[in-house]
Amino acid sequence: MRKINEWNILGINIQIVVTIIVAILGILSLFLKQLFPFFQLAMAMDLFLLAYNNHKVYQRKNITLIYVVCGILLIIFAVLLLLGVI
Repeated sequence: MRKINEWNILGINIQIVVTIIVAILGILSLFLKQLFPFFQLAMAMDLFLLAYNNHKVYQRKNITLIYVVCGILLIIFAVLLLLGVI
């Protein structure tokens, strides 16, 4: 593991906040279907933060690519849902 600095701690703290937001939106989207695209966008943001923290803090480079690809796919699906294509 790399030496922890202020930016790494900030990245982990932001990830914790976004994960709580994802959990809240996930529960709300079970009851309010119109919130599901926003849940997907928040989940994509959480995956990007996971990728950043894996790359910078934990130095797990292989998993980082998987998180980024999944985040991009979630953004695509969320935009398609918001546009009414799906």
